[in-house]
Amino acid sequence: MDHSPAPLKFFLGANTPQGFFSFFRELTEKYKEDYTLYPIKGGPGTGKSTLMKKATLNAIKSEPFGELIYCSSDPDSLDAVLLPKRKIIIVDATPPHTIEPAYPGAFERPVCLYSAFDYDALAQKREILYPLVAQNQSCHTACARLMAAAQGLFYDNYLTFLAASDVEKMVKTAKNLAIKELRRKKAEGPGEEHCRFLNAVTPKGFYGFYENLKACPRIVAIDDPFGAASSIMMQVLRKELLKRGFSIYSCFSPFDPENKIDHILVPEIGLAFVTQNRLLAVPKEKISKTLHYTRFLISDTPKRKKQRIRFNQRVAFELINEAIRVSKRGKELHDDIEAVYHDAVNFKIVEQITKATQKAINIAKID
Repeated sequence: MDHSPAPLKFFLGANTPQGFFSFFRELTEKYKEDYTLYPIKGGPGTGKSTLMKKATLNAIKSEPFGELIYCSSDPDSLDAVLLPKRKIIIVDATPPHTIEPAYPGAFERPVCLYSAFDYDALAQKREILYPLVAQNQSCHTACARLMAAAQGLFYDNYLTFLAASDVEKMVKTAKNLAIKELRRKKAEGPGEEHCRFLNAVTPKGFYGFYENLKACPRIVAIDDPFGAASSIMMQVLRKELLKRGFSIYSCFSPFDPENKIDHILVPEIGLAFVTQNRLLAVPKEKISKTLHYTRFLISDTPKRKKQRIRFNQRVAFELINEAIRVSKRGKELHDDIEAVYHDAVNFKIVEQITKATQKAINIAKID
C-alpha cells in the first residue's frame, strides 16, 4: 500500500554546536551509480530555489517517495529535490553545501546561472555586500555557540538519567518493539539508510516537518525529555530495521548530528519511531503508542538532582530561543544580500535555463 502520496520534506544541512553540518555528501556518494545530478551554480537572489520548483513541478507529482529538501536558514526555500523514479537530483550546489562536479557529463549536469549576472553592476556594490556577508556569517557563528552552550546543559541531564536507568532493559525493549512492529519481514540483507534532519533551528523557530508523518500512519513515540532512553533505543531500532532490509530515514539531532537519532521513518510500511518531548513536539494526536522513559529508571538520583535538572532545562531553552533570534537576524541579512544581487540579474536568461532544465527532467525515463 502506498502511504506516501505527498513528497517527503527534510533538511540536509543545519546549524549545530559544531557549526553548519551537512548530509549533502549523500547526494554525491550514494546516488552516483545510476542517478543524474543537476548541481545549480549561482549567487544569492538569482532564483536557484525558484528554478528547482519550476523544473520539478510536474515531475514531483508522480513521485510517491520524492523528497523536497529545504534550507534551514530559510525553510520556505528549496535546497534540493530528489526524484527516485526518474533517478534525478537537482540541488543548490553553492556554499555552505558546495558540490563540485567529479564526473561532469557522466553523473553531473551542471546548471550555471552566473551568465545572468551584470558583473559591472555587482562590482559597484562591494561596499554594501562585504559588510552584509560578514554580518550574516557572524550570525551563523553565534547560533552555533548558543547551540553548543544549550547542548552542554542537555548533555548534563542526559548523563544524569543515563546513570539512573537500566540500559539493558532499554535494549531489550527496543528489540521486542522491533519484533512486534516489523511483522512484515523483508528479505535478509542490508537495508538502505537516508540520513536527514527532520528538525532544525531556523528563523521560524525550532522547526520540524511533521507533515511527513502522514506517510507513516503507525507512529510509536518514546516520551523522553532528556534523551537517555530514546538515544539508545533508536540505535537498536535502526540496526534491526537495516538488518531486515528496510529503507529508512534516520533523522538526526541538530544538537548531536553525528551520534543521536531523534526519529526513524519507514514510509514503505507506514511506520515511524519518534522521540517526543518539549523540544521535539510531535503532535500527540498522530501518535499510536507511547513508551515513557520512567519505565527504565532504577535510581532516585534524578529526584535528588531535581533543582539542577530544572535549571539546565530552563537555561538551555533560553539559549535555544536566542539562537532562533540570531537565526532570524541572519535571514534578514541574507534577504538584504539577495536584494543586491537581484537587481543585477537578467531573469530572462534565468528563465531560459529553467525551461531547458525542466524539459530535461520531464523527458527522463521513469523506472
